Amino acid sequence: MKKILHFDMDCFYAQVEMRDNPKLKNVPLAIGGPPKTRSVLCTSNYIARKFGVKSAMPSDQAVKLCPDLIILPPDFKKYSEVSQSIFELLKDYSEKIEPISLDEGYIDLSHYDNASILLPEIKKRIKIETDLTCSVGLSPLKFLSKIASDYKKPDGQFIVRPDDVESFIAPLSVRLLPGVGAKTFETLKALNIHTFSDIKEYPLYKLENVLGKFARDLHQYANGIDHRDIRSVYEPKSLGIETTFLSDHFYDDFIETEFESLFHDFVERLIKNEEKYNQKVKKIFVKIKNAKFKQKTMETILPDLNSSNIHLKKTMFLDILKELILKDGNPVRLIGIGVRFKGEDTKEKNVQLPLLDI
Repeated sequence: MKKILHFDMDCFYAQVEMRDNPKLKNVPLAIGGPPKTRSVLCTSNYIARKFGVKSAMPSDQAVKLCPDLIILPPDFKKYSEVSQSIFELLKDYSEKIEPISLDEGYIDLSHYDNASILLPEIKKRIKIETDLTCSVGLSPLKFLSKIASDYKKPDGQFIVRPDDVESFIAPLSVRLLPGVGAKTFETLKALNIHTFSDIKEYPLYKLENVLGKFARDLHQYANGIDHRDIRSVYEPKSLGIETTFLSDHFYDDFIETEFESLFHDFVERLIKNEEKYNQKVKKIFVKIKNAKFKQKTMETILPDLNSSNIHLKKTMFLDILKELILKDGNPVRLIGIGVRFKGEDTKEKNVQLPLLDI
């Protein structure tokens, strides 16, 4: 039987800043860009959340909800160092650790006879090492461990034992199912599907007519089945970078200048990725988001690209960007570029340049 622990640091970035500056502990705090710059928040502390302030919220909206909100710029170097110390500590418990982000991950504790006794110990050691709290969840299923870690937040722990899986998940909202975002959630509601139990009872063939292959995954989760293992080595499927402007622009010299800076930063990221994973590129892509918040992406197969020859393709990226903007016909607020990597069995024959509305 698998024993999978999911740990999640409590409002990680904000908590680090509160630790380093005690004056911030009792005030509403968020991490992100300042108001009036079209920035969004990375996270917020629990005081700010009582006002409705949450991650990915525009800073302007956040200060309207909470006028006394303090917003600090993120210090990712500091957060990365803290994160590294946490993951190093966790290696004492297992060789199979799957980082999800700087502040959360999965740990395989299946080799322990009684993994549940480790939860308070792990929490205590992280607290001693970093002076930060985390929440942890333990279950035999990967997706369920993540749900469990959120069940008693903040600074909590929760265990779903194998015999309790079915009764525990039955009343849960389908919004907690892996892969169910806002649009899928609305689709399920329209079908009068609200809980895991509803998914389980809904005919699979009917759900496949609406959601395609994804319906089968949802049915498995709703029936307490999750075959996914902990992946100690995670290779990204894509690598990208983007920038949001302070004001909207049609294609002009400003956008070309911003592209130059973006391209330079992307090359540095591609070099680091090659050093770590040695992945081969399958496609390149360019994306924009216009003033109406509609995103469009254009991509093309380019299998021989790497960090040593990407400079030769810079004009191609720029030409695609220009085509995207001119075709769209609206001023843009965001541009981005990136690559998608090959899988082991990937076989591409024809060069295509589709335009995708997202």
